Amino acid sequence: MATKNTEKFLEQLNTYVGEQVRSKLNTFYTIVTMTNKSLGEGFKEGYQDVRKKSPNLPEIPNRVFTEIGAKALNKVMDHVEKPRTMPVKMPGSRRGTKLVFGTRRDVKNVYEIAKREGVTGINKYLESVGSRRLKSLQDYKDGDITPRQTEVGIQKSGTHRAHQATSTVGAAQLSGAMEFLTRTKDFAGFTTAETSKELMKTYTDIALKFTTTGTKTGGGAVSLNENQAIEIFLGPRSENLAGSQKTDWRNLRPTLENAIRAYLEMTPIEDRSSSKSIRENAEDQVEHVAVSNIVGKNKSKKKRVKGGKTKSSTRKSSSVSTVVSKTAKNRSGSSKRAKNFKPEKGPASAPLALLGILNSKLPETVRRNMVAPRLVNRTGRFASSVKVTDITTTRQGFPSIGYTYERERYETFELGNRQGSSNRDPRRLIDLSIRQLAAQFALGRFYTRRV
Repeated sequence: MATKNTEKFLEQLNTYVGEQVRSKLNTFYTIVTMTNKSLGEGFKEGYQDVRKKSPNLPEIPNRVFTEIGAKALNKVMDHVEKPRTMPVKMPGSRRGTKLVFGTRRDVKNVYEIAKREGVTGINKYLESVGSRRLKSLQDYKDGDITPRQTEVGIQKSGTHRAHQATSTVGAAQLSGAMEFLTRTKDFAGFTTAETSKELMKTYTDIALKFTTTGTKTGGGAVSLNENQAIEIFLGPRSENLAGSQKTDWRNLRPTLENAIRAYLEMTPIEDRSSSKSIRENAEDQVEHVAVSNIVGKNKSKKKRVKGGKTKSSTRKSSSVSTVVSKTAKNRSGSSKRAKNFKPEKGPASAPLALLGILNSKLPETVRRNMVAPRLVNRTGRFASSVKVTDITTTRQGFPSIGYTYERERYETFELGNRQGSSNRDPRRLIDLSIRQLAAQFALGRFYTRRV
């Protein structure tokens, strides 16, 4: 990717991980924790904001806020314990002290119950000391004021729901960003590059929580991995400031962008472009010759010569001839081999060329297919280990493609083994990837086998 397009690329990436990722977070199974002290601190911060605009209101002792927090917690617990409500109380809950509950998705009415009870408790205390109540919307004559701008609204704003640890919005956005990179050319080695080492330490933990799919144009679709949940803590606004956790997007975004810039600076100039790189264009030239040989299609024009015979004529681009010759040598072992390809009859007639092409594209194809419920790409180790070992011909004349992968680590997921399942079987994933590549070459019927 050309340097001049780096900032545009980063803009596209941030669009991809934007609001769609954020909104999805509220649809996941959620575990919420609140305590009498955390609610009390939230009520205290809200009241302090109210007194900045209404300094004549009296101070309230800290112990009173904690007592109001305990009453608000019990009010929420009463709601959670009702039959047929969505939240379900979980172990560790203690009346007046701590409440933990799970819900199929984040439900805001539970937070409103706690905040409303906080306002009720503060108003009762104010009345007990001879002061007025907090003003609500109907207490204002100015019709332009919003509920959030009233004293009651300001009081409620002191209590926030904060995503915890690797279930923050930023964590989901980074997961989406990494998916974006896996679908972008020139970034096949980003996750293992030295420039990404610090970022990957954080992402390794996040990847256990989220899996992300999507396209660059369609946006990121974030999902939770199996047996995971979004964790939320209800407490004071001061504990939910942007950047207060290492997985907040404010902290992750500059780290990611700096790693991307450094990675692009390390990419050789012939491999960088805004569309196809110089090397890719050259490799396409060689690959076209190889594929034509495999599928038995001769697209060269034929000219009539003396004696009634024909000879083939092809056009060559002098601008890529040097890179083509080097690439051909790298792919097939000899620059002459690329020049001297002759059309054959079928896909198994040039097994070495087919093997080379499959291996050049297979790791990235496997990586793109590693989405739930299949094995999920986290480190890139599995995809990088997949390799076509040989191509033979069956008795019936069909190609048989042998492959292998890092079996010591991943064979346990094959159906019938200890962690095996039909969805996560590596053989099904690799077979799918090989067939996707083979479809481009019109190979017809063939078999795959793990060796």
